[in-house]
Amino acid sequence: MEIVEFTEVKEFSLIATRYQDGMVRPLHPEDYLFDFLLDDGSISLSFRRVLWEKPLSFRNELFVDFHYQQLLEEYLHGKIIIPHYAGGTSSVQQIAELTALQHLAQGLKSQLSLPELKEYLPLQDGLASKAEEIQLLCHDQLAAMQSLSPEDAKIRFIESLRTLPLFGSNTFLAKKVSQHGCPSPCLISVNQERVCFLHPKTQVLVFQIALAQVQAMRTIRPKKAGKVPGVEIQYGNAVKPQKILVHLQQLRSKKRRPTFRRLLKTSGMKLENKLKSRQLKQQNVAKKQRKEQKRLRQAMKGAALQMPRPLETYRKRPEEEDEEEEFLESLPSDMMDEEDLKDMTAMAQKASFITRDLSACGPVHSSKTKNADVVRSYEKIPRKMAKMEEKEVIQLLPIKDKDRVIPRSIERAVKQHEEEEEEEELAVMPEQEEDDGVPPSYMEMTPEEREQFRIQTLNIKKQRIASMASAIISDPLNNMKRVKELRGMMMEADPSVAVSVRKMVMVSLMEVFKDIAPTYRIRHLTTAEKNTKVKKETQQLREFEESLVSQYKFYLEDLEQTIKDWKQKKRKHSQVVSFQSYRSLAEVSVRCLCELLLSMPHFNFHNNIIVVLVPLMNDPLKKVSDMCCDAFRKLFQEDRVGRASLATVRVISGLTKSLNYNVRPEMLRTLLSLRIKEVEMKKDLEATVPKAKFMTNKEKKKNLSRMQRKWKKAEEKLEKELLEAEASESKEKKTKLHTETLNIIFLIYFRILKKAQRSVLLPAVLEGLANFAHLINLEFFDDLLDVLQNLIQSGNLTNRESLYCIQTVFTILSGQGDALNIDPLNFYSQLYKILLWLHAGAPNDDIIIVLRCLDAMLTRRRKQVTLQRAMAFFKRLSVLSLHVLPNASVGILAANRATMHSFPKCDFLLDNEIQGSGFYLMELDEPEHCSAQNTALWELHTLQRHFHPVVRQFAGHLTHGAPSDGSAALSMELSRRSPLELFEDYSVKNMTFNPSVASPTSKRKDQFVVGTALLDNRLQKQADSILSDAHMDFTATCH
Repeated sequence: MEIVEFTEVKEFSLIATRYQDGMVRPLHPEDYLFDFLLDDGSISLSFRRVLWEKPLSFRNELFVDFHYQQLLEEYLHGKIIIPHYAGGTSSVQQIAELTALQHLAQGLKSQLSLPELKEYLPLQDGLASKAEEIQLLCHDQLAAMQSLSPEDAKIRFIESLRTLPLFGSNTFLAKKVSQHGCPSPCLISVNQERVCFLHPKTQVLVFQIALAQVQAMRTIRPKKAGKVPGVEIQYGNAVKPQKILVHLQQLRSKKRRPTFRRLLKTSGMKLENKLKSRQLKQQNVAKKQRKEQKRLRQAMKGAALQMPRPLETYRKRPEEEDEEEEFLESLPSDMMDEEDLKDMTAMAQKASFITRDLSACGPVHSSKTKNADVVRSYEKIPRKMAKMEEKEVIQLLPIKDKDRVIPRSIERAVKQHEEEEEEEELAVMPEQEEDDGVPPSYMEMTPEEREQFRIQTLNIKKQRIASMASAIISDPLNNMKRVKELRGMMMEADPSVAVSVRKMVMVSLMEVFKDIAPTYRIRHLTTAEKNTKVKKETQQLREFEESLVSQYKFYLEDLEQTIKDWKQKKRKHSQVVSFQSYRSLAEVSVRCLCELLLSMPHFNFHNNIIVVLVPLMNDPLKKVSDMCCDAFRKLFQEDRVGRASLATVRVISGLTKSLNYNVRPEMLRTLLSLRIKEVEMKKDLEATVPKAKFMTNKEKKKNLSRMQRKWKKAEEKLEKELLEAEASESKEKKTKLHTETLNIIFLIYFRILKKAQRSVLLPAVLEGLANFAHLINLEFFDDLLDVLQNLIQSGNLTNRESLYCIQTVFTILSGQGDALNIDPLNFYSQLYKILLWLHAGAPNDDIIIVLRCLDAMLTRRRKQVTLQRAMAFFKRLSVLSLHVLPNASVGILAANRATMHSFPKCDFLLDNEIQGSGFYLMELDEPEHCSAQNTALWELHTLQRHFHPVVRQFAGHLTHGAPSDGSAALSMELSRRSPLELFEDYSVKNMTFNPSVASPTSKRKDQFVVGTALLDNRLQKQADSILSDAHMDFTATCH
């Protein structure tokens, strides 16, 4: 196992186990090994790991197998106990995960049945009743962990067991403990540090003793028969130690000998049955011995009599045969050595050319053919019959006579040979063309000739693929055999064109299936439906659908196998395709699967495609990962019902949990594309009561006439048929699917917030919470607010992550949480603090989150916000608008305009007069105490000279108090748009001015104006002499 360190070697030990009483003892260095290896085999030795202090490095396969087998044995025998949590859900999920890992460790990936599941369960009370629940959870785990290899599954199994609280400890179940407060029975755990007394079900610590305080231990034998033994532990002070008595459970021996009393209790019928079964066993043993002796005699007879025979043999007289058989049977088999007997038996079993009877045409060892005549053997050979032309019998209308009915029929020759010839010609033509084009020796060609030959072969393959694909699309009912032929070309054997041909076949088959697949899901026919007689057209359609589903399944399996070969880095034995080409083939396979995922969400095996593609969203190769993420984003946006979205979210949840949240953030960001607008909230009890019908049957009979009841029934039937004809999903069904999808999404988010707060997934989680915050149930508000507040106050978040937290909080409080009496003052302070850290660089994109927060914090909650807080935000946002990009400045000024409309007294900031005592404290991060009323908005005067025309317009508008009419009022186009829309409309992502700047007017002068403008006379004279020249070439210096 490549263990070199001596400290790690000391963690292993040889264990001696005695079968008689199950006593276990480790071997010490001074022990002699052969003292334990007894002749009777009553003691067995095993090599095990006793201590688990060193971390496991999983160096090689032997290291993994050794630890996996040891822990698996302890787990299945109940020595490693899974704790019972509240409700038992977590323990069941953990057992389901361990069961799935055991199944994958054996290299199996099929779904588990109940008998197979029970073999993977540990010996723990109460698990048999939860087998069906574990099976359902195990199916989800297997679907999420399909990509794990057997070795990875074993490593995951070991790591899962190492996280258990009692791992590495020796556990015993005591019947009774003398310590006050200890339950009966009690679970005792012993490790290197202490002895713990735990509750047997919850594993809650009740009492513990440090191992250093243990002074002595002694075994107390039971005084009376039937009593259990005990162990007395003395601990504490050495002079006056404390004592605790542990009564252990008596282990029952597996092989119990029946006592005399027990034999007396058994009835005579049972004893007779035992004697009969014993006699039957003895008879069977004797029968087997007689068969072995007979087989030996036959082998001796065959070895002695096998010799070359003539073509014609003469039969012996019966008397001679009887005498010969009696003589052979009288020969004793004990006279021969075992080696000679084996050699003769082997000779008897072999049929060589010399010992074979040439006149026999049957098997060599057949006794019937030894004496058969030559003529009789020839008669057994079947004659070749002349091929009859296949004819189709058409039943005509019968003729009815006086006495009988005369049936009529006509025979028509089946014209299959013409179609077969056409198919053979289509299949043989390309082969003939290839054979004609192949030169005598491919290795003797020059590189130019090889490339020319490759192009020629590739063109032939393209024509063949195109002809077969067009034939399938033109008549899919009669040409489904061509799909199989086209799929067979995915195994192209020519190394020069193998990669190109396989890619073309993959893409061609994808387009073919997209074209010929129906717009409904094909289900399997029941046995009763298959046995019923249907029309010829219906039967043809059924056969077409069955072959289509099977070929589509095989095609998907081929694509999946191509991806697996690339991921597992498998190299085929044929070596037609190089290892470097696996990647390009896998990329084409992924692209085909993504296209089928989007174009055929209604067809069969759609969930299987999801299971294949979801793990690839976390692929290290960015191209493959982005391809899958984009496909799922489009799927979420185009999914109107929600079934495909629900299936995808389930697989993402299982994969995220199985990988311990070590996934790419892009996988979780795809969830933001989900079209979830309405979900089922927890309604009042009155709303959940089913509504009563408008009129009961008795009221109808009493109040309506017979004709009215008839019309009423016809109207109800018509409405029902109209709903079925629409074939549209009901709103309640969509809402139910969306609710289930959203519950799984929040489960993913809450798990990461609880277990992986420092993960790279936290920004994606916070962004998702901010996106779906208006759909969170009211019961999660308190806990979620506490978690978000702790995250912000920890200081480990970036500005963007903190902004997402603030947006989530205020989205909740502006929706259902409006009824809660919560003052989120800390979140106002955090946003006020973050505003100064934003600028025109990368954080400029965070302005859109700030605008959403301001809308929820100031505009919608204007009744809960004080004037001091609003004025502080007004001032700081005006400062922020000076050092951000133009589109951000426009959005911030629009938000200030909305704030001024919500708080009209903010126009105090437009005056230079002080409205109170104190000074404005710019550096203070508390908006309530910074004295914002004692400052002025001087930033608006600076912004009136901004290069962007819309910024100038907004700054002038705010300087005049944001009037709704007059010369300083905004245009209708700007005033009706929200800050978010203005931010997007004037975006500068393309690094261009938006709106574009008008080109300046031309200021070029046709001639120079000569004047005495220079003070230096010498320089003036030199300039005049140069300007006086008739021709001046300014480009001469450039050459």
